[in-house]
Amino acid sequence: MRAFQQQGQSHPGKQICPFYLKNRCIYGDRCINSHCLPENKLSQTSKSIPCKFYLQGYCHNGIKCTFSHNINANSSHNYRRNLKEAIDSKYPNSQPNNLTRFLTNTDTNIASKTINKPISPGLTGFSFRQTEKVIKMQSSRYREWGYEASEIYSSYDQLNGKELSIYRSSGNFVPGTIPLSSPSENLCTFS
Repeated sequence: MRAFQQQGQSHPGKQICPFYLKNRCIYGDRCINSHCLPENKLSQTSKSIPCKFYLQGYCHNGIKCTFSHNINANSSHNYRRNLKEAIDSKYPNSQPNNLTRFLTNTDTNIASKTINKPISPGLTGFSFRQTEKVIKMQSSRYREWGYEASEIYSSYDQLNGKELSIYRSSGNFVPGTIPLSSPSENLCTFS
């Protein structure tokens, strides 16, 4: 079998030959389809889009991530742009509805509140201890976003004994033993 040729025959506007991609096109230069490798347009543009998981504190892809891990690069990227464009294109002559206004206000408020703040400094991998450091530095951020403590933390009566012992433990957490409910606020307060 012959190896792929990077340049190949490119016919603009024509479909790429599926048999050529499998190294099995018997027509060669006489094929009516294009004999070239498809371009990955996503990888070219994705480095300009910030990784939303990295901005939240942890991206499990690390250096292999196809999105940008540069905090300053295009930090005002709008992940909901497609939804707004879809709403606007479906009803071009109508007044903005509540959903459009909500999405616009939410994006503007979040971007203006977080644009100048460092996001999770020093957080390189996931561990509860590193997460606790970030929570200590940003303990009142949930109030800035309009949440109350009762919406974020559990109360003691909602946690069972096993969950309380896990949250009070200073040792490492074993996968499968991490409680699904959130800890109480005073278990997250650090001195």
